[in-house]
Amino acid sequence: MQHPAINEGNPSNWDSLRYLLERKQYGETSMFRRRGPWSAQLDKEFWRYWKRQWTLFPTARPTTPNAAHGEPSVLDSLLPLLLGLIGGWWQRRNRVSWYTTGILLAFSTVGMILFLNFTDHEVRDRDYFFTTGYHIYAIWIGLGVTWLLGWIQDSFSAGGLRRAATALGVVVLVAQPFLVMRTLWFTHDRRGNFVAHDYAYNMLEPLAPNSFVFTNGDNDTFPLWYMQQVENFRKDVRVINLSLLNTDWYIQQLRDEEPKIPIALDDRTIKVLGAGAVQDSLGHLLYTNQFMVAHIMEQDRTPTGWKKQPYFAVTVPEHMGFDKNFTLEGLVYRVNPDTLHPDIDVAVTRKSLYHDFKYRGLFFADGTWDTTVYKDENASTLSRNYAAAHMQLAVTARKAGHIDEAIAEMERVARMFPDYTEVLIPLGGFYMDKGDTARAVELFRQLTLRAPGNPEAHYYYGVTLIYQGKIEPAVHEFDAAILADPGYNNAYYAAYYSLKQLGQRERAVGYLERWVNAHPTDEAARELLDTEQQQMHGGAVRPNPMPRPPSPTLP
Repeated sequence: MQHPAINEGNPSNWDSLRYLLERKQYGETSMFRRRGPWSAQLDKEFWRYWKRQWTLFPTARPTTPNAAHGEPSVLDSLLPLLLGLIGGWWQRRNRVSWYTTGILLAFSTVGMILFLNFTDHEVRDRDYFFTTGYHIYAIWIGLGVTWLLGWIQDSFSAGGLRRAATALGVVVLVAQPFLVMRTLWFTHDRRGNFVAHDYAYNMLEPLAPNSFVFTNGDNDTFPLWYMQQVENFRKDVRVINLSLLNTDWYIQQLRDEEPKIPIALDDRTIKVLGAGAVQDSLGHLLYTNQFMVAHIMEQDRTPTGWKKQPYFAVTVPEHMGFDKNFTLEGLVYRVNPDTLHPDIDVAVTRKSLYHDFKYRGLFFADGTWDTTVYKDENASTLSRNYAAAHMQLAVTARKAGHIDEAIAEMERVARMFPDYTEVLIPLGGFYMDKGDTARAVELFRQLTLRAPGNPEAHYYYGVTLIYQGKIEPAVHEFDAAILADPGYNNAYYAAYYSLKQLGQRERAVGYLERWVNAHPTDEAARELLDTEQQQMHGGAVRPNPMPRPPSPTLP
């Protein structure tokens, strides 16, 4: 028995091996009970990938992490797709070869769509399941090229015209692979992409000696295992994957193999837990990982603290009731034995972000997004956790009255993710807190240009314009916000209060009427409208002050 460090499923006997190969731990489903609509399974989870394989002409390359990745149209791949159809048609001359290739193509495309039965909300691209189909269709494309060259020669009489036509056809056809390479090189080039490597390093490096960290899924687990087992980095830390913590074999490994986790359960109890759920003393159903986290933390506790320092990765969505014990330290939450600690360790987080962490291929030294290295959606999303840490530093600095420091943190995040609306709007609020209304106005103006369909951008641009006394331009922005989202009530109220302040009461009340007509169940708005209509010819009601942009909402 070798007991490798990464031993998923522990296939140490034939029964365990069969259980692993049949993927029993993931449950069972039926290909006849569709998990997603056919439209999504055929288009989003197949055709979208299929037409990407043969793209001859480039779509818009994203230069920022939130920019839309241009999806190629069928016209960008039309010639290779047509050649493949022609090649398949031409292969019919040899029935055995045609049946063999066609059946293999059918099983690796249509068959995979039926068998895999994807949902319409897969956590990542699933194009790799159709790789065999791409290869088989490439054979048909090659046959189509052969047919086309033969057709060109047969269509022209011998002589210079035939040679010229053949040469032209060869050039056009030979150019296709190079066009595909030019189009897809950037998105497939992994040179300089250290996002996963450095993320794992950045999570492990600051952890206390002989500690353990709860992680969530593949993206925050496998890179850490790589760092530990291949680069021998921080092997004293135990990575506990919460998804695998529902299985008996994984619990046994955590208990028995170094670095061991405090677990006081016998094999029989662990086997019961391997069912995936248990009942507590009150009869409530608990997932096995919920039970195990509570058990591990109980066994880990001492009268003065912990035997081993526990952490939760910031990527873990379910905190198992320990939220109040958390202190943010970079990319992890340190779990404290009590609830008396601050929400963030500013010193540790600043040291991690500015001195210890690596950002190769992700950010330049000043935090600017590195556009020279391609990052897919997963990498971009994972990298948001760096932004969240900077935003928490900004919020903490603002609460302490250090507005310049708060602005500096938010501006760095804006350089990291220049289209991150959730950052730009609060940054405008920070500018206003400092009294720099002009800077806030310019920020929101730029945001409305870059995101014309974002109602919040127009709304807060209008708010800042009011602080400059520009009521009519502000109302114009509120109208734009309403046009972008007719259900965005802040824009109606802002237009109402600002026009009333200008003395245009009837016009102001018109916005209230529009809102109440569209939302007759809004009792507060109805009451305000009734009051206005009653006092239309009476004394003025003191307008409420205009709101300011909010503090950052942390991911």
